[in-house]
Amino acid sequence: MTYTMQTIPTSNPPQPRARGRSTSLLAVGLAAIMLVAVGVGIVLFRSNNSSSTRIAPSQLASAQLTSVQQSCEQWVGSSASTFGNGSPSSAWCTAMTDWMGHQLRNQHMTGAMMWGNATTLQTTCQQWTAAGAGASSGGTASPAWCGQMANWMAQHVGDWGNWMTSGNMMGR
Repeated sequence: MTYTMQTIPTSNPPQPRARGRSTSLLAVGLAAIMLVAVGVGIVLFRSNNSSSTRIAPSQLASAQLTSVQQSCEQWVGSSASTFGNGSPSSAWCTAMTDWMGHQLRNQHMTGAMMWGNATTLQTTCQQWTAAGAGASSGGTASPAWCGQMANWMAQHVGDWGNWMTSGNMMGR
């Protein structure tokens, strides 16, 4: 009797498992590296935006107050010919901002309450003159000067809200 072997067609032989495992390990490794990179990025971003790199509110208020004083002195310099004798002086500006600084330190008012816009600056200045503090700058302090100063500043400050965040009224 003769026997013949008959071959039975089979599907492709199975792929070795080692190759599938290495691909999976590579994908998991890349995912882990990406997670670490994202974590490091978040930590670096947060450290760059930490409170240590921002201006403290008291420092910002101090910078704003200095800017108000310097702007007032610019107004005095540009308005002296308009007022003639008896015009406000830089001492008037210093006395006004000293009073404002006292209000800040004693937490009677905030910077935004005193110079948040031209109207509040004018009102604060008028409160200062009504309190009699304006007389300490030598001569008489006219409440009308407050309105003229605030109007001048409103015309010369480009973006009132923007200088409040930077602390520099005249953009210098």
